[in-house]
Amino acid sequence: MKTSSVSRIIVSVVIAVAAMSAFAGSKEDIQADMKAGRWSQADTRLTDVLAKHPDNALAHYWQAQVKFRENQLDEARKHLSAAKELDPQFKFASDKASLSKLEAALDKPAPAPTPRIDNPTPKQTMPATVERSPVTPYKEPKSSGGSGWLWIGLIVLVVFIFWAVRSAKSRGMSGDKAAIKGKLEEALNDLRDAGKFIDTRSDLTMEQKLAMSDRVMRAQGDVQAHLATLATRDDLQPSIDLWRRVRDIAAETRGERRPSEIEAEREMELQRMRSAQMANQNMGMGVPNQGGSGFGGAGAALGGLAAGVVLGSMMSGGAQAHERRDSGGGGGGSGGYTPIEDFDRGDSSPSIDVGGSGDGGGWDSGSSDTGGGGSDSFD
Repeated sequence: MKTSSVSRIIVSVVIAVAAMSAFAGSKEDIQADMKAGRWSQADTRLTDVLAKHPDNALAHYWQAQVKFRENQLDEARKHLSAAKELDPQFKFASDKASLSKLEAALDKPAPAPTPRIDNPTPKQTMPATVERSPVTPYKEPKSSGGSGWLWIGLIVLVVFIFWAVRSAKSRGMSGDKAAIKGKLEEALNDLRDAGKFIDTRSDLTMEQKLAMSDRVMRAQGDVQAHLATLATRDDLQPSIDLWRRVRDIAAETRGERRPSEIEAEREMELQRMRSAQMANQNMGMGVPNQGGSGFGGAGAALGGLAAGVVLGSMMSGGAQAHERRDSGGGGGGSGGYTPIEDFDRGDSSPSIDVGGSGDGGGWDSGSSDTGGGGSDSFD
């Protein structure tokens, strides 16, 4: 009786250990950890995988990506080198561009420490002997009368003007910062809403969805960090550039045209209208353009009105995005979806690559987009 009970306990323990091992080694679990940025958990799972399958190139490649994001660059280089040696054809990478970016990031040398330069002790020199001139008796200066008060009044006036200019400039800067802060917060909310459309877009591959999701997360982090330091900034041009970039990312995430492209086309069209109007005016009147008379004044007024419309549309981009969120609009825009070849424009950091196939060790690629078959477990 005791023997059968002990046997049942041993069998239960073996089954539990096998189930935990299979769960810890599920490819989908590791993919989910990497997509969600749970690098420590993905590191633990991949360590268990490599303990059972040390000759699997795909597991080494994934571990290299995880170590890179944990800032363990030496470990990342070691695992990437092992993956290349096990699979010289690089089948473990489904996105060669991501592999190239990872290689470039790991090939960057560490910054050399700044050499310390000790300042030499200055030599002490004896002061030269100075001959004293004969002391002359002090004479009381004659009073200049009202000229002293005039100079005091001028100094006070200059100080007051300087203070008034600085105060006006400070008030204007505070108002500009408040407006930029509101636009950045609105763009951040629009970006968060746009990120919800990524999984619903059937025109993107899994790698493109992952890259787009990674780009949206980075953009959100940039806006949050910028808002934290906005109060201490004197130059607001970087804030405006960041706002325009976040608007474009949100539009691309929804599959729409970038607002910066639409505004550039409008500006070019207005420029062509102004040039054509000036040419027609010169041909009709036969005289050089004279501003403020005839059709020239009307053309200048039309140009100023059109430019105001363009600037108004630029500053109302966040309000239009808010209307899209309230109306429940889908991912398709009026201009159609423009295919995105590189979701990391302006950013050389490698994106997450969870495709590819592994060699050796019995750990297949599961449901990767490269055609690798098999189950989602390691064995």
